[in-house]
Amino acid sequence: MGKDETAIPVKGDGKVKTETAAAVIDLDDDDDDVECSIVPVTVVKNIKSEIVKREKVKAERIDVKQKKHKKVKVKKEKKNQDADEKTKRSRSRNKEKDKGKEKDRGKEKKSKKAESDSDSSDSSEESSVSQDTLYKRIKPYTKVMLINLVRKAELNGMQGQVVHPSVAVCPCPPGCVLVRLETGREIAVKPPNVQVLNAFHRAPQQTALSQDQRLKQVLKTIKANVDTVMDWTSVDPEHICQNAGPKESERACPSWEGGPNGLASDTAGLFCVRNSIYRFEFFPPEGRNPKAYQDALLAFQPGDVCTVFTPDDTHFEICKAALERGLHVLVTKPMVKSLTEHQELVRIAKEKGVLLQIEVHKRFDPIYNDARQRIQDLGDFGYFSSYMSQPKMQLETFRDWAGISSDISFYLNSHHVDFHVWAMQGIAKPVSVYATASTGVAEKILGRPCEDTITLNVTWQNHSGSVGHGLYTSSWVASKSDVHSQQRFFCQMSTAEVTVDQAHRGYFVAEDGVGFNSCNPLYIRNKP
Repeated sequence: MGKDETAIPVKGDGKVKTETAAAVIDLDDDDDDVECSIVPVTVVKNIKSEIVKREKVKAERIDVKQKKHKKVKVKKEKKNQDADEKTKRSRSRNKEKDKGKEKDRGKEKKSKKAESDSDSSDSSEESSVSQDTLYKRIKPYTKVMLINLVRKAELNGMQGQVVHPSVAVCPCPPGCVLVRLETGREIAVKPPNVQVLNAFHRAPQQTALSQDQRLKQVLKTIKANVDTVMDWTSVDPEHICQNAGPKESERACPSWEGGPNGLASDTAGLFCVRNSIYRFEFFPPEGRNPKAYQDALLAFQPGDVCTVFTPDDTHFEICKAALERGLHVLVTKPMVKSLTEHQELVRIAKEKGVLLQIEVHKRFDPIYNDARQRIQDLGDFGYFSSYMSQPKMQLETFRDWAGISSDISFYLNSHHVDFHVWAMQGIAKPVSVYATASTGVAEKILGRPCEDTITLNVTWQNHSGSVGHGLYTSSWVASKSDVHSQQRFFCQMSTAEVTVDQAHRGYFVAEDGVGFNSCNPLYIRNKP
């Protein structure tokens, strides 16, 4: 009898049931029929037990792998320990050898130090000194001469000035000072290779010289640069100019390369330049006298030219006296501080038939002059802003009059105001003005009320009827910068913009239909 099993899956809760069919087969040889019947048998297998068995097998395999990995790690650690022990042994042997060598070197160094001279010890001390301390000993701008150079022996004897690394191009190694030679080359040298020459800050302290003594000192220096020195104290300069022949005149004014031909008297204030005699006189000869200009004007003849460069509040009085004597007058800006005084000087100049001119040197600056020519062709005026400054240290120079008889606007704003008026000729005219000021710095320096910065706000009207606006700012409390005076302006016209930074020679024009251009009238002038 045999069995034939067929599995029929039946759904259950986490279990699978299988039904087994059993058949009864007659194996006898007789032909009697046998009744067959199928009896269902249910076998239930639990899947969870099978899953547990499988997890156990996996865990056993993982344990075997981890044991193998631990064995490999232990072997590697043993190898590394052996290698470390070998290196330690070798290092200890090398250290013993190095100690022996260092002892030998120490003995050699001691012997060399004992043989070194004092110069080498001085140089080593200088190299150890900090850079700031070094430049306190040898101050910047000190005139020096290079000496005892070995690698650059060809530079021995050359002169130059000490420069601080902050303003130098060449880098400065530790223990060295930078020297800018007369050729313009910069070189870093050790202090023992620098010989300090007589410089202005190393000269002995002297008492203040009178004007006559200062003139004698200058004329003495001029004489020192001339090959042939002549005593002018006993020579009549008018006689030389009228009667001297070419050869005698050449002897009177020998050639001096690098400067004008000239000799001078050290008593009468006479100076001969290219066969011409100039007289120097001081009014007053000694001390101070506010009315000394009256005596000075008596030395002029009608038709001579007088230049006036005095504090602003003295211009009217001096110019009036010069014009009434019949002199042509050139006076620095501002000519006067009021419209009434201005009109009075113009009236006197017309009556006497002489010239009266204001010195505003921005009109003669090539960049400003070219910019004015361009602005004239750029349409109506829209906006203008300017700035001009002086460092606050300059207030000490202006202490006698700053904030008393004049201010920073008269002193500096006058430049850009004059330039803008000049550029707007035939285009626009000013119709209103008001001013604002900042304070706080100058009054601390001077010890009295004084403006730091003044801004003029001006409304302009174009001839076409449109309106423009201008701002003019000046200051004498600026911080020290790369230039002594910042000078720049921006002008916007209807068809273009013009930007000028005169201190850095920057000059740009952005024009409709043309684009952005960088102009350089110092090279080639395109206008007019």
